Amino acid sequence: MKGIKVLLIILSIIILAITGYIIYNYVPVKALTFCISTNKVETTGISCQADDECYSFMENLVYEEIGLPSTKDDSGMPQEIDKETMFIYDYLSGLVKEITYCENYCFYKEVRGFGEDLGKIKECTPEEYAYKILLTPKQIVKVLKLVKK
Repeated sequence: MKGIKVLLIILSIIILAITGYIIYNYVPVKALTFCISTNKVETTGISCQADDECYSFMENLVYEEIGLPSTKDDSGMPQEIDKETMFIYDYLSGLVKEITYCENYCFYKEVRGFGEDLGKIKECTPEEYAYKILLTPKQIVKVLKLVKK
């Protein structure tokens, strides 16, 4: 009888450890909300032929805004990004594509949710729409480490 109790306790600990691992690594628990304006648009003053020309310029501005290194070196060549933080670049790339477009010049929609507002936006105004990025606990820890640098 004592052996069964010990076995059940060990089995319970294993199940809890596996559950914790899955939640920490794979289950989104927090959404970062960015509010994108539907009527406030700014120009960069950079001429363009297609949206793609504007994306890399805006991505680097966004990375700079939150303190991330650029994905390209000074000569414009791609540089290696830490695999542990690559997810941040992927998420921000999606946001940049949502706000940036070309009409002879690069334009971008006004966005709230960066800087002091990071993680604090609960809802957007009627003149804005929400762009949400879902994060797992592991990703939250990595974002917090980057923000504190």
